[in-house]
Amino acid sequence: PEQVLGQPITTATDVYSLGTVLYELLTGERAHRISARTPAAIEEAICRTDVVPPSAIVRADPRLSRLLAGDLDRIVGMALAKEPDRRYPTAAALADDIGRHLD
Repeated sequence: PEQVLGQPITTATDVYSLGTVLYELLTGERAHRISARTPAAIEEAICRTDVVPPSAIVRADPRLSRLLAGDLDRIVGMALAKEPDRRYPTAAALADDIGRHLD
């Protein structure tokens, strides 16, 4: 969101980018549904539209949906928070939460 809005790029921006990669790895889909390649559509999708939780994206596969529901939905949601101060403070903090989930 910071890049789209022309705001300073910080570690929070990197965490957001990692969240989009994690989302795609978990679901096979991109986190943002961009209706058109216009600045307004990109800003709407990234800055104002909530990301659908991963477990909801894979509902056609009930087993996978159950695996993603809960911790992984929350981890991805925190990494993809619109407000930078609501995201993980570092990539290491994101990795730590993923590690705790895997353990």
